[in-house]
Amino acid sequence: MLYKRNTFTTENLQEQLEKNLEKIRRKQWLEEFPKGSRLLTYLYRITLACEADLTVVELLRRIFSRTVSPLLRMISEFISIGDFEDPFGEFFIERLPHKSD
Repeated sequence: MLYKRNTFTTENLQEQLEKNLEKIRRKQWLEEFPKGSRLLTYLYRITLACEADLTVVELLRRIFSRTVSPLLRMISEFISIGDFEDPFGEFFIERLPHKSD
């Protein structure tokens, strides 16, 4: 099965947002809202689709910056000390349990 990417364009962004608002009203968004790297991809694509509106782009860049901060912190900790805190299991590297010989 091929993975179909959500593509955001100026034309379909309003439609996508209206669908998402309906999911929020029905509280369906809790199960479907992207998390981890999927959230970063989602925010990045929306930012690209809104690049003509500088006010929206600035807001989305701030949101993206705050959202990517924990991932960048984990990468920094992993590189500098070889360990990291990942309370939600969203990092793309995972610890393997130590096996005693």
